[in-house]
Amino acid sequence: MTTGLLKWIAIIIMLIDHIGEFIPQAPMWLRYIGRLALPIFFYCSAWGFYYTHNRKKYLARMYAFSVLMGMGNILLSHYMNRGREQDLVNNIFTTIFLGCCIVYIWESAVNWRIRIKYFLFFALHQIVVFFLCVLLTEPWRLHLNYELHYTYGTIFGSCIFTEGGILFVFYFVCVYFLKARKLQLSLFTCAFSGLLVFLATRGWPYRGPVIYLLPYSEYQWLMALAIPFYYLYNGNKGRYIKAFFYVFYPLHIWILYIIGYFLQDKVS
Repeated sequence: MTTGLLKWIAIIIMLIDHIGEFIPQAPMWLRYIGRLALPIFFYCSAWGFYYTHNRKKYLARMYAFSVLMGMGNILLSHYMNRGREQDLVNNIFTTIFLGCCIVYIWESAVNWRIRIKYFLFFALHQIVVFFLCVLLTEPWRLHLNYELHYTYGTIFGSCIFTEGGILFVFYFVCVYFLKARKLQLSLFTCAFSGLLVFLATRGWPYRGPVIYLLPYSEYQWLMALAIPFYYLYNGNKGRYIKAFFYVFYPLHIWILYIIGYFLQDKVS
């Protein structure tokens, strides 16, 4: 399969996943299927960032769409979140952007001294933006505080306040460096999935601030089922409309979120 075909498959899986997420009383197995979308997208994005002719333009485009989606998320949450348990913080643009930033820092440094200096600045930036996101949100004390953390996290580039949290930023970076070594990537994906199972079964998620570090479901380990798609990749780009995903991704989430808003009263 080409990256174009893999992306189309991932888009279909993602749509199935988000129907299960936003439509009231949708069967849970839709969410199980949806766990395959993220690793496939990460794999395709890793190759896309590797082959792109202009990495700065790639990063700028990813950041711009992440901010636009963050703004759309908070507006919809403001008008449609009251009385709902469903938070709208989906924004994989930010996670991929941050992962690509780390890769860019690593590969653009000419030696280890420069690389360490760059990562010290990046670590300092993460500490500053973490407290900035918290301080800018707390004065409001609204029902939207959770979504506001992620909105500010999108704007300032926080590895904590992003979809999937810091663990999935780390996962993207590892996928990038292992993308050409399919066996090692498969083993790492299995190990990572095992780590998620361990953390989930320990009962840590959904408790206070830890929810920001471990924002995933107990069935997230099913992402390991995406491993066969790594072996189906043939190294070719294939046909794919690049702009389609950037438009379809936020648009379909917003539409499903709105549909779910109007259906919640009918199914309750």
